[in-house]
Amino acid sequence: MSFADRSAVFLAGAIATPLVLIVAAVLAANGGLPSHVTIALACAFIPYLCLTQGTPRGWQAAVATALVPGLAMVFASSLLSDDLYRYLWDARVTRAIADPYMFAPSSASLEGLRDALHARINNPNIPTIYPPAAQLLFLLADLVAHAPWSMKLLMLLGHLVVIPLVQRAGGERAAWLFALNPLALSESALGGHVDIFVGLAVVAFALWAKRHPLRAGLALAFATGVKLVGLLLLPLLRTPRAIALALVLCVLFVLPITSAGRGDATISGVDEYARRWEGNAGAFVVARVAFQSVLIRCCARDEFSSAERPGDIMVKVAPFAPVLRSVRGTSLDPRRASASETTRDPIDEFPASMLAGLLARALVLLFIASLTLLLAKRTRDGAFSIAHGASLLLMSALLVSPQIHPWYLLWFLPLAIANRQRSAIAWSCLVLVAYAPLDGWLAQNVWEESKALVAAEHVVVWAVAAWELLRTQGSNPELVRT
Repeated sequence: MSFADRSAVFLAGAIATPLVLIVAAVLAANGGLPSHVTIALACAFIPYLCLTQGTPRGWQAAVATALVPGLAMVFASSLLSDDLYRYLWDARVTRAIADPYMFAPSSASLEGLRDALHARINNPNIPTIYPPAAQLLFLLADLVAHAPWSMKLLMLLGHLVVIPLVQRAGGERAAWLFALNPLALSESALGGHVDIFVGLAVVAFALWAKRHPLRAGLALAFATGVKLVGLLLLPLLRTPRAIALALVLCVLFVLPITSAGRGDATISGVDEYARRWEGNAGAFVVARVAFQSVLIRCCARDEFSSAERPGDIMVKVAPFAPVLRSVRGTSLDPRRASASETTRDPIDEFPASMLAGLLARALVLLFIASLTLLLAKRTRDGAFSIAHGASLLLMSALLVSPQIHPWYLLWFLPLAIANRQRSAIAWSCLVLVAYAPLDGWLAQNVWEESKALVAAEHVVVWAVAAWELLRTQGSNPELVRT
């Protein structure tokens, strides 16, 4: 392709992508359905791919171009997620009582703080799950204005700050690919998700890992303070001092959320999230269904075999009864996240679906821990660069996670784009499948995922990731500059 052709392709992509994104924002602002916004974002990937064919110049121009659709999204309605209302509530509580972890939003103790935005908080009976660094970001936005646009503006600024870091890590083309990525831009400026600051911290970690290990440790601590994500990458740190510093700070960030809800003795949001929530999952669902099938076949009680749904069949795990009895009511109780199950007797009987889900989660944790140790060793041996290992670890952890929200991809997307991971770019488009049930939810309060769409999303991402890994096997490209 000639230079002139490349310039024309880049110009088309650089202009068309913001325009399509603005259309998505305008649709949202004028009462469009979530499906309209999602389709517009998916269509934005068509001109966006033109950016992979050229080599544009300068992160400053990328920032200016991203700012146009970004500002339109800041002042558009947030139809795809209501998380930012929880952010605003946490900031309001922090300003009032200085401790957002004491009560859930529905607590009568906080009734005097309720305003028009309170009714839009998701899961109001669950205490906040956001660590202190995230709470600080919420507070900064709330000091500007107690309104959705202030939170979204802060996240847009986070997106813009990441752009020069991505250029430093992966070059000018990478900066443009991240700046105008429809998912990255919309989840920050339209959805107002704090996850963009995790992505910022992860890129900073990759840039500092070799020459400035203490700074890299601070970056991981900040990532943990926003979304606990930095904990996964701690084994990739190179020096004992950096590991010790990061570990101490991470513990300080984690401690407050472990006691969330203590004001009215409600179950913490971390318990709910870790044990119960599930959505847009791929490999996790396969593991859960496999465990459920084995449990029903091997452990089901005969008198419950006529249950209407397989997941309702009770299974008995008598050998574990003494252990279950000793942890009953504690943080180790397998039933802790379900009030209806906590007091069930006999203690060694579980619904097949519940026990299969817990076992699948344990398998996921084992897989992630094993992969973390393997990648830590491979990066020390030189088989992977730290940057490649970090983005691969985060992406793999998400692929096996029981809950995959589109904005979670912001954790690794900036670094993955700097590393030229096509699988990450592909997933940033395919993950929009997660929004498919939103129309039905808003109209009838019914959430129905399309198993076929979710399966297609995961099969394609796994296939591209496998091809990419085989293609780069042994090459160890040191793409991120330190």
